[in-house]
Amino acid sequence: MKPYLVFVFIILPFGLLAQKGEIISLFQQLKSCETDSCRDVINKSLSASLESLLKSDLQLQTDLSDLPNCGVLLSKDKKVRVITWNSPIDTGGQKYYGFIQVYNAKFKKYMYFKLVDKSKGMDKPERAVLSPDKWFGCLYYNLLETGSGRKKVYTLLGWELGNNYTSKKVVEVLTVNPAGVPTFGGNYFQQYHKKQKVKAGNQDPGMPKVNYGSGKRNLLKARWIFEYKFGIQMKLNYDVGQSAILVPHLSPSSPSLVGQFQFYGPDLSVDALRWKAGKWVMYEDVDARNEK
Repeated sequence: MKPYLVFVFIILPFGLLAQKGEIISLFQQLKSCETDSCRDVINKSLSASLESLLKSDLQLQTDLSDLPNCGVLLSKDKKVRVITWNSPIDTGGQKYYGFIQVYNAKFKKYMYFKLVDKSKGMDKPERAVLSPDKWFGCLYYNLLETGSGRKKVYTLLGWELGNNYTSKKVVEVLTVNPAGVPTFGGNYFQQYHKKQKVKAGNQDPGMPKVNYGSGKRNLLKARWIFEYKFGIQMKLNYDVGQSAILVPHLSPSSPSLVGQFQFYGPDLSVDALRWKAGKWVMYEDVDARNEK
C-alpha cells in the first residue's frame, strides 16, 4: 500500500498542471474569437475545464495567478480565491464568468462555487444580497480583508467594462458562513459618516446631491456601484496611506444631464470609504494628499 500511496501523491499535481495547460490554451483561443458563437463554445469549455480542476484541487495546490486574460485573487489568509473573466458580445457589452473557492474548516478542504452573472435586469442591485448563482457580474481586480475570525469580511473591487455608453466600478462585500457558503452583499455600506456635515452630494453614485432629513443620511446599502461615461478613466482602489478606498467623485458634464450616466465623469474631488465599526463609511470631499 505504501508505494501506491506515494505514486498517487506524485502524479496528482502533474494531472492538475495538465488541466491548467488546457485552460491557458482555451483563454488564448477565446482572445482570438471574433463571433459570439465562437466565444460561447470556448467559454463553455473553459467553465467545464476550470470546474474540473477546482473539483480536484482540494488544497489549493495549483497556482492560477498567471492565467491570461483572467482575474485571479487570493486572500491574504488563503481562505478565499476568486476567479473572474469577461467575454465581449457582438452587439456591445460583456458577459462575465467566474468561480469562487472558499476554505471549509469542518472538512479541511476548499469548496468551489460557480458564479452566474444575473446583473442584466437586476432590480435595485445596490440593495440586493446575492449568492454565487445570482451574481452581479464584473471583473474583480482587488481583494481586501477586514475583521477577524467569524467576523472576517472580504471586500472586492470590480470593473464592469461597459456597453459602449457607460462603464461601472463596483465595491462588493463577500462573507462566508460557518458552513463555507459565500454571500455577496449585506448592510456593510453606510452612505455618510454620522458626524459629517452633508453638503449637496451624491447619496447614490452619480445621483443629484440633496439635503437629507435627520436619520436618512446613514442609510445602509449592500454594495456601491459607480456608473460613468464609457471610455473615461476612473481609478478606484485602496490607498494604504489613507486606510481607505479612494473614490473619484462623479458628476455630469452639465446640470441638465443629471441621471444620464453616459455623461458622467470624475469632477476632480475625491470621496473615501473607510472601515469603521464593521461598516464601510463614505466620507465626502477628502484631501487625498493629507487626510488621515
